[in-house]
Amino acid sequence: MTFNTNNVVEYMSCRSKRWLGILIVIVSIVVVGVVYTLSTSKLIVPINTPNRNIVEQYIRFAYNPFNKSSSLVPAIVNSIVWDFRGLDTLFETIVFYTAIIASIAIYHEYLTETYLDTVELSKIPKTVAILVIGASIAIGLAVAFKGHLTPGGGFQGGAVIAATLFILAATWSTYYISKLGISVKHLIVLRSLGLLGIILLSFYPLVYCLLNSCSAFIFQNQWKDNSGYLGYRYYMGDDPVSLTIIFYNVFESIAIANGFIILLYILVVSGYREKFEEESS
Repeated sequence: MTFNTNNVVEYMSCRSKRWLGILIVIVSIVVVGVVYTLSTSKLIVPINTPNRNIVEQYIRFAYNPFNKSSSLVPAIVNSIVWDFRGLDTLFETIVFYTAIIASIAIYHEYLTETYLDTVELSKIPKTVAILVIGASIAIGLAVAFKGHLTPGGGFQGGAVIAATLFILAATWSTYYISKLGISVKHLIVLRSLGLLGIILLSFYPLVYCLLNSCSAFIFQNQWKDNSGYLGYRYYMGDDPVSLTIIFYNVFESIAIANGFIILLYILVVSGYREKFEEESS
């Protein structure tokens, strides 16, 4: 056996580069953490400034039929999510959308019916699961559709709906789900339609005013200063309620539900494939 000095030098060089990379990451984390920690003291709002009444402003504009600029959303949190910080919500949905794309890109070879789980439970848990699934879907739809009136919204409703497929997979197997015609391609299309619906709805006021020679804003819900867009609403008795927020919640629930279901496919199918390969070897 001969001793090759070139291999030793190359090995030491790789180790040095690796430790140098780790050191750079650690230093970056420390520097950014220290800078951020020290700079946050400048962002603290003094107690006696007018900006401390932001909660009062939310309450004032969330639901106030006597104010034309009101969001007309009784559930204040839902009003904040879609009307006060709609762009933040859109970008959060896009981040989640991108994360799912990355997961599919990494584990795309696992998404094949060859490795789907075929083990089903007995009739008793499957019967109970059917009842639970029906109730979960109904609750998820109610949470999404009534998120502007009661605590909830599109994200929460979508998560509840996605949970129904988790129950179905655990009791009836993922192979049974594939026989129902539910495929990852369909989920990706539905998820994309949900995100596309949010984007188109956010730009609708601009298109409306472009055709009617007025001004509007992205994610505009109701009337704003210097805008001719009046928004859309429906009435619960004599009380007006925003109709736009309902559509935002519905599109959000579609995007979130299908995104979580795709993650379920990736986790279950990849795990079952690894188990299958271990048993085969």
